[in-house]
Amino acid sequence: MTNQRETQMIDAFVDGELDLAGQLEIEERMRLDPATAQKVQGLRQLRETIREKADYHPAPAALRK
Repeated sequence: MTNQRETQMIDAFVDGELDLAGQLEIEERMRLDPATAQKVQGLRQLRETIREKADYHPAPAALRK
């Protein structure tokens, strides 16, 4: 995998945007390559931290219709 493609696939994997074949490919890479597993874990932690710390602003009622 190229670095750019790998980065794009890892980002998509963490976001749940890959098809089954792509998911299996990244899971296999994680199993074989600790650095890839670390990247995935780091992105998951970042996403969780952002969710916990980010301000929540509900959409105005006019937009919810």
